[in-house]
Amino acid sequence: MASISEIAYERHNFRTLGTVALCALVTLLDGFDLQMVGALAPSLARHFSVPVSALGPMFSASFLGLGIGAIAIGPIADCWGRKKPLIASTLLFGICSLLTIRATSLDQLVIFRFLTGLGLGGAMPTTVALSAEYSPRRLAGFTVSVIGTCVPVGGLLGGLAAGAILPRWGWQPLFVLGGIVPLLIAIFLVFLLPESLSFLVARKADARLIEKVFRRVYSRDVTDEELRRLKSVGPTNRSPVSELFTDGRAPTTALLWLTYFMNMLIAYFIVNWLPSLLGSIGLPPGAGARSIAFFSAGAIAGGLMQKRMSRFCGASPVMMAEFVIFIGASLMLAKGSVDYGSTMALAFAMGFCIIGVQIGLNMFATGFYPTTARATGLGWGLGIGRGGAIVGSLLGGVMLQAQWSIAEIFLAGIVPAAIAGCAVAANGVRVRARFGIEAGQ
Repeated sequence: MASISEIAYERHNFRTLGTVALCALVTLLDGFDLQMVGALAPSLARHFSVPVSALGPMFSASFLGLGIGAIAIGPIADCWGRKKPLIASTLLFGICSLLTIRATSLDQLVIFRFLTGLGLGGAMPTTVALSAEYSPRRLAGFTVSVIGTCVPVGGLLGGLAAGAILPRWGWQPLFVLGGIVPLLIAIFLVFLLPESLSFLVARKADARLIEKVFRRVYSRDVTDEELRRLKSVGPTNRSPVSELFTDGRAPTTALLWLTYFMNMLIAYFIVNWLPSLLGSIGLPPGAGARSIAFFSAGAIAGGLMQKRMSRFCGASPVMMAEFVIFIGASLMLAKGSVDYGSTMALAFAMGFCIIGVQIGLNMFATGFYPTTARATGLGWGLGIGRGGAIVGSLLGGVMLQAQWSIAEIFLAGIVPAAIAGCAVAANGVRVRARFGIEAGQ
């Protein structure tokens, strides 16, 4: 299916670039919020007079909200449009972030974090879908890659902001910052963000509305030939959820969900537990915290490189190779004999591979699902993946309580990577054989 930009014979212009930039800003807030809250955990524990371990429900509630938000908002965005759900999601997590400073108990904190997660979770699939739909096909994968990379970039900014603000003014100003910024962005979304032309056409919107949005984006009237080509995209009256399983898509959807789940399990297992694990194998003080910085740097590099690598090698082979590299890095860490420099290099490689795969999955889903189910396909995949994030966050603690050795824990991380790698391989073969495409390339 040609993108709207290709039908309009346009490259990126000011409006389309602005649309992608606004979506990128919203996505930045996802990583910013999660990294910021992780850094605030000790301060929050002191404020509410509880041990840090008692904040587990807060983190779980946030992940649960992220998953439910992605699953719920995706179909809404495919039925009612991208713009309004994105604005509503941005307003929700902005308001709830501000309300967090009013929490007087741990229970209230859990509720506000859940609601914040709902907003953040709903925003992600909408921003990815809208950005891809305003990109020419040759740039759509790169655009999705950039949007996905904004999550670790936001995490880096969140960590830096926490380090600068927390020692001077405490934890409350960070939640104020995390609330005011999305509210300001929401104002820009109201006035500057266009509705998806692909969505309007696929959902048989009034021709005058299509022409109005087209004129706003491309600063000219749509021609009769372009309008004919837009209408040839093909409307549908099926529900977006059912489209994930019709026309032979069910096996691919199931394998995609399995990969999302396993990959996010690995990602959040590493982010939450790598510092503790490395601290127990005799590395210098601070090595654990630095390993997460190297992991984040690798994540940014992997996100930016994913599209370029997929273009030359194919999306599925690249993701399979990334899982193989991750398994190799886990085996080396399991030996426990690597020095400081090698450990940081392995953390960088892990971030490159795991976040690279995450962005590769978003590219795959964007290219595989039709416009009428694109946000749903992304949202449900990300929502299922958040379930893996919850499991990964809890898994390390369970293993440590069961007195597993460091080698056993790192070796256990190989299992989900191997399962996900096999699922990626099966999906790549099936999509090429059944649909004749290389999704995400």
